[in-house]
Order: sequence, then structure tokens, then C-alpha cells
Amino acid sequence: MANHCSYCDTRRPTPTPEYPDGTKLMIVQGEWYEFCESCGNDPQYSFISSVTGEKATMAEVLADLESAVNVSLEGES
Repeated sequence: MANHCSYCDTRRPTPTPEYPDGTKLMIVQGEWYEFCESCGNDPQYSFISSVTGEKATMAEVLADLESAVNVSLEGES
């Protein structure tokens, strides 16, 4: 991981407990999103569902994806 926020252009953001590497990386439909904690929680960088119109920050989308993967993996035992 490059540890470079693509939104605020910060290189090597300060690690936090939620972002131990300084950034998180998410790939959605072939698009790469690397973001720091501040930008990940910023409503300015939200995804909007084309079906429901629901709006979610990058951090919320990533948490939902991680939760879905964890549930799926737990069910495979």
C-alpha cells in the first residue's frame, strides 16, 4: 500500500487505531480508492446508490463490505 490519500493528497498520513497504516484501500467495481481517516469519513467523498439514492461515506461502505465478507467467511466453516 502506498499510504497516500488520493483525496487530500497526504503522503503517509498519521496512523490511528482505526487506520494503523495511515490509509485504507478499497476496490469497488475495478476502481481503487485509497483514503485517510479524515477523507474516509468526509461526506464530500460519499458514494450515492443509483438504485436507492442512499448516501454513504467511503468508511461506511468499507465497513459494510468488511462485515459482509466476515459473515460470509464465518458461514463457510
